[in-house]
Amino acid sequence: MAEMMMDLLEVGWYGDRERANEPIKEMRALVEEVVPLQESFALSRKHTETGRGAGISPHTASLLLYNEAGYTRVRKFVLGFWQAVQKVFEHSGHEQVRVLYIGTGPFATLALPIAARFPAKRLVVHVVDIHQESLDVLDRVVRHFGVGDSFPERTCTDATTVDWSRCLEEVPDIVVTECMDAALLKEPQVAIVRNLASQVEDPFLLVPELVRVSVSTQPFFDLDRKGISMQRGTFEESPNTVSGVFDHPTHLETVVQVFGDQVLAGSDSTITRTIRLPSLRSNVEKATISYRLGGRPTSVKVKRV
Repeated sequence: MAEMMMDLLEVGWYGDRERANEPIKEMRALVEEVVPLQESFALSRKHTETGRGAGISPHTASLLLYNEAGYTRVRKFVLGFWQAVQKVFEHSGHEQVRVLYIGTGPFATLALPIAARFPAKRLVVHVVDIHQESLDVLDRVVRHFGVGDSFPERTCTDATTVDWSRCLEEVPDIVVTECMDAALLKEPQVAIVRNLASQVEDPFLLVPELVRVSVSTQPFFDLDRKGISMQRGTFEESPNTVSGVFDHPTHLETVVQVFGDQVLAGSDSTITRTIRLPSLRSNVEKATISYRLGGRPTSVKVKRV
């Protein structure tokens, strides 16, 4: 796994996507030796509804690595996470980087190769998932790759409502949470970040550091470590609803700045895919767009102005 991370650092920035993703294919093969594909099929497929978005099932979470369509997403998140770790080492003077990883699924896909590059005294990861089944599988995975000491704390909880003072002894240097879908629908990324930001003080680095949602290229709102920042329109905390008026709206766009120079956009991944808005017939000059963050795609409403 450590060699795979070195390969990723060498080729992960290549413009040739297939070549750049080769280390992720290697990572899948290594993990599949521990959790065969047929075993991942047997993992629970039941999502857990938090009221603020669905915590995806252990089986669905495994597809982040087991589905080739997700390789670019994994690659850019791992490289962005690596850059965040390097930044902490360079600027904080810490001997050890403390990471809080929320929504690990059964493989802790985004942290596993990075942990393989450091001893536990240099990098420690507190993992959190809403499904105990995922954490049980993860225990096998980290022990197999000899990085169990780097994952000493594993917490099964709903990160949208948890009291972090009961889980965290120290403020983490980095928080990694990738619990999102396009336009921040379906999954509880917003609620997780807002709950964290309300309790844990800066400075911590968030991966992804910025998610921007736009309507037909017109910026709508951003999500960063401080929470929601509206670029246009309004945000209602209850029930986490955004709304705004836009010119000629046809679709929602999502750009994810993972960290540093690692950016996901357009066809890079399912979380940045374009979401077409309901038609209001042709030549609609202005319309109000509103939806609940963490809601289903069908909850997007379009109303002619």
